[in-house]
Amino acid sequence: LLPQQLQQQLQQQPAKQQQQVTSAACPTGYVRTPSGSCVNLLIDFNNCGSIGYVCASSYTSCSNGACSGAPAVQLT
Repeated sequence: LLPQQLQQQLQQQPAKQQQQVTSAACPTGYVRTPSGSCVNLLIDFNNCGSIGYVCASSYTSCSNGACSGAPAVQLT
């Protein structure tokens, strides 16, 4: 569809259908990314220390929120 046609279609939909569905809370120790995934900022290589921060390829893991060359270990 052309942008104008798409906009017209969206305006014709009931407001209820346009509302974003809220997801359940993430488990303790995890945060929700804009895409809706739950990630652990302390060990997630693609969200290391903050959402969206990807460790450089020279690192092998994310440990305690910092990129590291050591294997990742999660203590419970």
